[in-house]
Amino acid sequence: MIYPAAYILFIGGAADKESFLWGSAHLPFPKIQPHYTMGHLANSFRDELNQKLIGIGGNRQQNYNEYYKIDYLSYTEVFFSELKNNPSSHAMLLTNLRYRNIKQNIGNNTKVYIIGHSLGGWNGAHLSAILSNFNINIECLVTLDPVGMGNHELHFIQPWIKKAQIYTYEPQPVTKYWFNIQARHINVTKKQVSGSFDDWVAWAGGQWLMSNNYPAAEQQICEKTNFSHKKALQMLTYPTILGCSAYDYLLNSILKVLSSNQN
Repeated sequence: MIYPAAYILFIGGAADKESFLWGSAHLPFPKIQPHYTMGHLANSFRDELNQKLIGIGGNRQQNYNEYYKIDYLSYTEVFFSELKNNPSSHAMLLTNLRYRNIKQNIGNNTKVYIIGHSLGGWNGAHLSAILSNFNINIECLVTLDPVGMGNHELHFIQPWIKKAQIYTYEPQPVTKYWFNIQARHINVTKKQVSGSFDDWVAWAGGQWLMSNNYPAAEQQICEKTNFSHKKALQMLTYPTILGCSAYDYLLNSILKVLSSNQN
């Protein structure tokens, strides 16, 4: 079997690829219907990557497409119920269809890139740790305003959080590079509020604020912005302390992988 040299996963959050808690059902509430934010990002990234490859390889661009794969997944498609409350049951995943669907795209030399937004950032960070337990190296993890901690001030939220297909414990990312871009943070006690519905949804779900050291992430870049929670593109292209955005880093890293694979 031929594996891609680069496997790139764009992972959406609640109401991205599917309605939150209701799967493919389209509820009569526009704000919680699927908006495909990460799907649009994945398509735009693929288009630019292909354009760059044409510039590098001319007519060889068609060959490059054989060497990378981009998947757009929901946060539920990278969730494994066996690990929801316990991170130590990895052996059980070998027969898990969701895991096998991901693993089939990863060979010994495949560079893996994970880009997750909201609940997709939370589950994507967990995915980096889960894959590492199977000796799969993550080249880069990008979390765009990850959510999943649960807002403990809102007790009625907790049953919804528990029902959601997300993990109940904090991720411990394992990756070479980790870009975490935080959106606007609501703090009611400090009178930090927002006029955006999406920001309040993130507040209710519990933004994951970096408070610990994560030693398995070799280089961590954490940026705080004032973007609304839904502005995934703006967060992805936000200039970081590295002098480039997470988007730029992803593009250049993948181009380097694909170019070297052709030589």
